[in-house]
Amino acid sequence: MTNNEKLSFIINEKKIEIEHSFDVETGKPFEKQENGLEDLKSFLNDEIFTENKKEGFIPYNNFESSVNWKVIE
Repeated sequence: MTNNEKLSFIINEKKIEIEHSFDVETGKPFEKQENGLEDLKSFLNDEIFTENKKEGFIPYNNFESSVNWKVIE
C-alpha cells in the first residue's frame, strides 16, 4: 500500500512542485526522513540548474517509492 504527499517550494526563484509516493511499511514522508527535504532540495538544485532539466522522475527504495517533480514557470 502506498501513501502520497504533495510538496512545493522555491529554489533560486523557481517554483517546484513534487509528488512523492512511498510504501507505508518501508517509506515515510520527506519531513520525517533525516535530512530528507534538504537532500531532495540539493538534488533538485543540481537537476534544474546544472543539468538544465524542467521535470523528472526519481524511483528509490527498490522502486517502492518515487518522486515526480516539475518546475512551474
